[in-house]
Amino acid sequence: MISKAVGEAQSLPTLVALPTENTNIVLTPQPAPVHQTPSKESASPTLLSSHEIRALQDHLPDPVLQRTRAVQSTENSISSLAENVRGDQEKINTLREKIEKNKAIIAGEIPLPSGATLRGLQSRIEVDAKKMEEQENHIQNKTKEIQTLKEKTEKLQGEIHAILCLNEKPMNRLFNWS
Repeated sequence: MISKAVGEAQSLPTLVALPTENTNIVLTPQPAPVHQTPSKESASPTLLSSHEIRALQDHLPDPVLQRTRAVQSTENSISSLAENVRGDQEKINTLREKIEKNKAIIAGEIPLPSGATLRGLQSRIEVDAKKMEEQENHIQNKTKEIQTLKEKTEKLQGEIHAILCLNEKPMNRLFNWS
C-alpha cells in the first residue's frame, strides 16, 4: 500500500520547502518531476518522505474514503443507467418504425405482405404501441433514478469537501503547513 502511495505521490505536484523569517518551513506546490525514482539514499527535500506519506494516509479521515467509494459507485450506476436509457430509446425507435410501416400497409401505401391480414397488422400496431409506452415509462423511471444519483453524488462530494475542510488544520500542524 505504501509503494502505491509513493507512486501516486510522484504523479502529484511536489512540495518545496521555503525558508521563512520565523524558521517554520512553508511548503509550496511545484510541478511534478518527470522521471524520478524514489529511493531512501537519494531522498530529495522536494518530495514527501515515506514517513510523511504514511502519516498523511493515517490521518486521511475514513469517512472521506467511504464517501469517495460511494461517489465512484453512484457514478458507475449513472453510467449504466444512461446506457440502459440509450438501449430503451433504440427499442422505441425500432417499434416506432414498425408501427409506421404497418400503418402504411393498412393505408394501402405499401403492398400487403403475403399471409398478412389487415386485422393482424392492426393487432401488431396495438401490441407495439403498448411496448413503446412501457419503454417510455422505463426511460422516465431511469431518468428519475439518474437524477437522484446525481443529487446523491453532489451531496457526497459536498460532505467530502466539508470533512477535508474540518481536517485541514490538523493536517497543517502535522506537516507544518501554514
